[in-house]
Amino acid sequence: MTNRWGKSMLVFLGVLGATYVEAQTPRTLEVYGEGQIEVVPDMAHVQVGVTTVGEHVEKASAENARAVEAVLSAVEATGVERTDMATSNFSIGMERNYREEKDRAVYRVNNMVDITVHDLSIIGQVLGAAMSGGANEVRGLRLEVAQKRAAMVRARALAAEDARQKAEHLASLHGVEIGPVLSITEGGGGGPAPLLKTMAMDARSVPISAGSQRLSATIRVVYQLK
Repeated sequence: MTNRWGKSMLVFLGVLGATYVEAQTPRTLEVYGEGQIEVVPDMAHVQVGVTTVGEHVEKASAENARAVEAVLSAVEATGVERTDMATSNFSIGMERNYREEKDRAVYRVNNMVDITVHDLSIIGQVLGAAMSGGANEVRGLRLEVAQKRAAMVRARALAAEDARQKAEHLASLHGVEIGPVLSITEGGGGGPAPLLKTMAMDARSVPISAGSQRLSATIRVVYQLK
């Protein structure tokens, strides 16, 4: 009799404990919100460079230095400040041509310069001037938004509103209401997706495709249900 009573009490306590835990666990609703905003690039970064080849390293280096200075002067004439031009790479390498009867060594000198253009309307003129000035390499043109942080703030605000609207709609469909926010997590994203347009340039410049970029923000929100 005592054993039966003890087992019955254990079962009763187990059911009571499970009911208590269930009562203490809040009902939640998890949603994801997304916000997108379209911005117009207003600056650009590009690398231009000069490569010269010669049998004498001193001559090849001097020729390269003159050519790079001509490129910088040509770019400066378009309105770009010298402070927005910086050497990003300088190298000298020796090469041998084993196909010729005489084994001759030649030297290859390369000088790459990073250029920041704050006025996007002249980027084509800058590239045209660089090549006319003697640049024989152009790499890595990137169009960017100077005030990207402010744009992402607006995108997050849209994502938060999207998450709340989704949560309210889902809750109403099930006859409940959303309560306080339990957690917020920001997801990946934010990378610009370019929407390209061709910029009008004069005949002496390089045609560049530019336009708007779409920045996105994603957040995960967990609401407590009332």
